[in-house]
Amino acid sequence: MNFYIIFKLCCLIMRLSNGILFSQVHVLQGRNYPPGINGSQVRLVLLPSKKQRRKTRVRQGTSPQYMESFLLPRVNPEDVNAMGVRLRVYLWGGRMMRRERLLGEARVSFDHINLQLETTLWLTLQPPLSSSVSFSQNLYNHY
Repeated sequence: MNFYIIFKLCCLIMRLSNGILFSQVHVLQGRNYPPGINGSQVRLVLLPSKKQRRKTRVRQGTSPQYMESFLLPRVNPEDVNAMGVRLRVYLWGGRMMRRERLLGEARVSFDHINLQLETTLWLTLQPPLSSSVSFSQNLYNHY
């Protein structure tokens, strides 16, 4: 079974006097999360610098409605095609879990989408690249 997250990305063509752009990311919904969790949270980071980080509130259910928007300022127009967003979904709670666990992640490169248009994507969460998180691997093998 695949776990999904939907998000909407748009680059607001708002140029300041110094030529800097703003981008806006909307995290809308997750789907097919494993049962028996108390909640989930999406954390996003602007790549490659990883200096701009945002996170949603913890939401309940196996298909949570996040419906949150984040403004990412200081996007340099010359660098935008080399940038992207990484979204990670963390699970919270449950019977055996005392802290959050990484369910999976998705990455979107800005050079693969038209930033002049608002784009909505369903992304399939991939197992984390880090080998230190064995819980997520067990979830992917179980479903």
